[in-house]
Amino acid sequence: MHRLKMKGQSAMEYLMTYGWAIIIIAVVLGAIYQLGFLQSFSLTPKAQPGSCSLVRPDGPLIITGEFFSGTCQGQLPETVAQFNGQSSIITVPSAINTALNHHSFTVTAWINGAQLKELSGISDQVILGDFSPTCVTDYCLHLVVRNDFLYMGFYGDDLGGTHALNDNTWYFAAFTYDLQTNYKNIYLNGAPDNNHASGNYLQATGTYICIGQYWACTSSGNDFNGQIANIQIYNTSFSPSAVNSLYLEGIGGQPISPQYLVAWYPLNGNANDYSGNGYSGNAISGISYTGVWTNAYTAP
Repeated sequence: MHRLKMKGQSAMEYLMTYGWAIIIIAVVLGAIYQLGFLQSFSLTPKAQPGSCSLVRPDGPLIITGEFFSGTCQGQLPETVAQFNGQSSIITVPSAINTALNHHSFTVTAWINGAQLKELSGISDQVILGDFSPTCVTDYCLHLVVRNDFLYMGFYGDDLGGTHALNDNTWYFAAFTYDLQTNYKNIYLNGAPDNNHASGNYLQATGTYICIGQYWACTSSGNDFNGQIANIQIYNTSFSPSAVNSLYLEGIGGQPISPQYLVAWYPLNGNANDYSGNGYSGNAISGISYTGVWTNAYTAP
């Protein structure tokens, strides 16, 4: 009996000595979990810049024999492109329009805006912009955030999303255009957000194509303020299920249907095009790359 009493006393002394430490550790682990540091995607290996690319052995825009090379699945980008909202511009070759014109389109991107609401009368923050003086009548392609809503803008034939975006939150933005029906669809996080048919034919005829800006790729108050990653451009109109498949791949997902892929900008440490078509961009000002981006990201 005396021995049992001694064991009970020892157990109580142990709890008194280490109990507070155990409680503190439990509280700290709970806080870390709530902040997302223990989420599985945060522990996913990070892809180095250029770790995956589409190879076209028969040459650019040739759709036979293409294959992906490198580590293309199961990784997150090591970095994403940071745009400062004032002078951040990436130009891409205007020759890309040759592959897009007289085709249907799909454009997708992951975006995280730092301040999306209209400021000082500037309503658009440009994700991708195609510009020339004739765009006022030609309805050139644009993907923008307008006063915290997603828009595909065609100068007088705009299509706006129906769900307001929150600051400091990652979203998957996409639009499709069907050349045969003139039907335009806008998507948010893989789900349709608006659509309409129009008699206006969408062309890709701009003199300039920019990521983060338009208006001749110069700083004019329409610069994107925040982070952009994994822009993909196709010369076909994807179905809703295909758009959702791209969303479910997550921010580090590789392109689907590579035969239609025109340009691919992961924006993981550089502005290179990894589609095999040679449309690499040029970060002419204000672009940095940050590895501190996962706190705002929620995996699909």
